[in-house]
Amino acid sequence: MNNTAIETKQLPLHDIFRDNFAFVIPAYQRPYAWEEEQVQELFDDLYDFFESTRGTESIYFLGCIVVVHGKGKEAEVVDGQQRLTTLTMLLAALRTRVPTAEKDDITAYLYEKGNKFAGTPNRYRLCLRERDRTFFQAYIQDSDGIARLLTVEPAQLANDAQQRLFHNMRYFMERVRALSPTQASDFAAFIIQRCYIVMVAALERDSAYRIFSVLNDRGLDLSPVDILKAEIIGALAEADRPQYTQQWEDIETNLGRDGFTELFAHIRMLAVKARPRETLLKEFRTAVLLDGQQQPRDARRVIDEAIAPHAQAFTIIRNGTYQSTQDAPAINDLFVWLNLIDNADWTPAAIYYLTKHMAEPAALLAFFTRLERLAASMMIRHVTFSKRVERYRALLTAIQRGDEATIAGVMALTLDERHYTRTSLDSEIYRSHAARYALLRLDALLGDGAATYAHPVLSIEHVLPQKIPADSTWAKTFPDPEWNAANVHRLGNLVLLTKRKNAMAFNFDFATKKAKYFTGRNGVSTCALTTQVLNEPDWTPEVLLRRQQHLLTMLSALWQL
Repeated sequence: MNNTAIETKQLPLHDIFRDNFAFVIPAYQRPYAWEEEQVQELFDDLYDFFESTRGTESIYFLGCIVVVHGKGKEAEVVDGQQRLTTLTMLLAALRTRVPTAEKDDITAYLYEKGNKFAGTPNRYRLCLRERDRTFFQAYIQDSDGIARLLTVEPAQLANDAQQRLFHNMRYFMERVRALSPTQASDFAAFIIQRCYIVMVAALERDSAYRIFSVLNDRGLDLSPVDILKAEIIGALAEADRPQYTQQWEDIETNLGRDGFTELFAHIRMLAVKARPRETLLKEFRTAVLLDGQQQPRDARRVIDEAIAPHAQAFTIIRNGTYQSTQDAPAINDLFVWLNLIDNADWTPAAIYYLTKHMAEPAALLAFFTRLERLAASMMIRHVTFSKRVERYRALLTAIQRGDEATIAGVMALTLDERHYTRTSLDSEIYRSHAARYALLRLDALLGDGAATYAHPVLSIEHVLPQKIPADSTWAKTFPDPEWNAANVHRLGNLVLLTKRKNAMAFNFDFATKKAKYFTGRNGVSTCALTTQVLNEPDWTPEVLLRRQQHLLTMLSALWQL
């Protein structure tokens, strides 16, 4: 693209949100992503500058936007949608606070009113992506939209972007309510007249993809996935773009912004089979977007073979939604347990195997039983990241070859690994980040075996207190400080509570703990592990050691230690 294909202008918002432009967020753009912290910073910066420069002509620079703008009014926003969207919201909020006679004046910067008799609809100054466009128009840009927005139940909104639009709009409404109508009017005038944007306009429509793909190198706020989307969708034939853009956005919506980015990291691992050495963007381009001869892969195949099927598997694993007439509940339980592991290094192998064996539930059950055992053991033994990655790299290679015997061998625990896992479980497990996992596993074994924990609060509590008051009954039952220190943090002395810890609970004797602290409202505990303790009449060193051995035996049987 030569220099004459780009035009740069410095414009006040008065000229940005006017009839010369109809800004459109194209389908390849990411969703609205600003959080309340960024919205608060923008409001504070604008208002502080407004107050400190009253009576002057000082201008406030809002940065640069990049658009594709040809002969008509429509301008595709390549970069700058976060600012344009947030500024539109701020003007909409101020519209609710300015004097009534001025409300229509602000509305003119949000949309050009249609004419019923001429059959013309409202022409909005900014149109978001199709997925959020109607929501933005109906609840923010329209004159009566905000009144209806404030009655919306946020949990029912369609996606993350609409959640952010809702909460950020609520924030702006709280801030403008603190202004008098005159203050709101003056502040709005400042924003419209004295806030400037530099607009870089590319004259060629297809150049949007080329501009977008290099913006990250210029330090603008784009994620690797945003850039990869532009490169992959941009490489498609024009006729294929709508279909694949819709498919891409469906996956992104289903996984959420963070989950979608995580998916690309897992796909990178599937392709590279090694720990990251370069940026995600660089390694994904090299390993996924290029073939073995370093030639670009067909963009359709990248989506159809690398992104879509792995996204499906990742969604099933994250949500525990595998469906089959055979073994589905057991497989989904294993997904729940795997998602409780303190790292996600196991995920690429899980995605890869599920993608290849989706219709083989018996094979899946055997594989994920072994994978959960391996992942749990490595967590309990505090295996380092490098060694975990090396083990999973070998597993990915075995899956790629389709050698089930080698797959099982890679996941099998050696004699030493089994010994160290059992030794770690038999030590001061409370000091380990694996304590919660081990206790949840035990609780499920003592209950119905299913992984169904959804408690908003789930804490670990000691039966024998960590610090024993000298004048307590505990001091009489447990007189040996050295023995107490060696055993207080072991499995046998720990329970799960579905309520917050009580800082004073350590003062309770065993009977009081059972009655007031370990039970729920109906006098029993929702945790089978805790109910086991409630059935003990007394808590003594002998009881603690017996329970320790019992729980250790259960986990040893579960994981074949």
